[in-house]
Amino acid sequence: MAVDVSIQNEFRIVVPVRFRRNGHGGGPSADSPDMDDRGFRQPTRPAKWISTDARGPQFGMMVGKSVRVQVVREDLDAGAPLFAVATKKSNPQFRVDLGVTGQIPPDGVIPLTALADSGAVQKLEVRLGSKDGPILAEAEPHIFSPLTVNVTPHVCRLHVAASAPGAGHTPQINGAPIDMARIRDGVNGVWQPAGVRFNFGTTREHDYFGYSRDNVALRQPAGVAVGTRGHVVSQHQVPNTINAYFVAHITEGVLGTGVNRDTLGLLSWTKPGIIVAVEGSVVGATGALFSRPSSGDALYQEIINDVSHELGHFLTLPHAAQVNSPGRADTFTRKCLMHPNNLLPQAGSGNIRFDDIGYGTGHRGCLITTKAHTNIPTDAEVPQARLRARDPSKLY
Repeated sequence: MAVDVSIQNEFRIVVPVRFRRNGHGGGPSADSPDMDDRGFRQPTRPAKWISTDARGPQFGMMVGKSVRVQVVREDLDAGAPLFAVATKKSNPQFRVDLGVTGQIPPDGVIPLTALADSGAVQKLEVRLGSKDGPILAEAEPHIFSPLTVNVTPHVCRLHVAASAPGAGHTPQINGAPIDMARIRDGVNGVWQPAGVRFNFGTTREHDYFGYSRDNVALRQPAGVAVGTRGHVVSQHQVPNTINAYFVAHITEGVLGTGVNRDTLGLLSWTKPGIIVAVEGSVVGATGALFSRPSSGDALYQEIINDVSHELGHFLTLPHAAQVNSPGRADTFTRKCLMHPNNLLPQAGSGNIRFDDIGYGTGHRGCLITTKAHTNIPTDAEVPQARLRARDPSKLY
């Protein structure tokens, strides 16, 4: 018997198989997009997107890139043969790379290649028994043409001293210089499903003097006085790029800030940019040091997520569901890149039930939403971010 159905109530929705991100439980990867799997139907879609009857998750792909998604058997035995099918279109958007048969291997991984961004909707179907068998599940890959955004990374040493020499040190990750290529590749892995790629320029190193504490940038007060985050970001700007500043620590428990041209006034900054504390934070200007708790690959994952998150703010994205710390307790929002907390609050606090939402215990997710639910004002993040990314006059 291929399908095992146990009816416990009068009504039950049977889900023999479902889709999920390939590599579930580990860090983000460019070839493993996350799934916006909220809701079965798709009654509400971003403005100007073509309507569809697809019932299942959406995920993004960049034209010319190959990805892998995974099918998980929920109420279906391992011996039942499954096949992946791209619905027929005169202008195909993607193809299934499983050879002539299209049969899905035992690990459930389906390789796909994005072909074109013409706006047409083409569904990915999972069928039972053959490529013409009954449909067990379907998903909608949404294909995006690549948009390139320029980034200039700045590594900053902060000093109490008024002039050289000072006691600041170059910010480090795992006790070593920042591997900016690894940061770049990780960020692009997070953002590739949105069709956005970040072109990191040459890393620049700077010394800042006259701060209230070595290696610490103040969160407050607002403005660009010496010693503040705004002061760091106002210096050494490279035009026509997102200027990204890496420091050792920021005060008041904050690990990053992203400000664009629309939000400059909120902090009284004079220049847009992002700033990320790679080593940790401080409670108050002269308080105790809080070091990031992760280490090794997990620390890079955490910092890559923070950089990706602050770039999201630069591309006009607010916090998920417009919530502030400690953030919403629901599982889905914790899966989002724009959740306000990283690392996440632990299970057992409030209504939080899960520590691992697909990226390893405690790690915030990397999903940038594509669906547009009417009761969530911050939905459809991908088209919103792309709208800003395609307009350099507003972006930089």
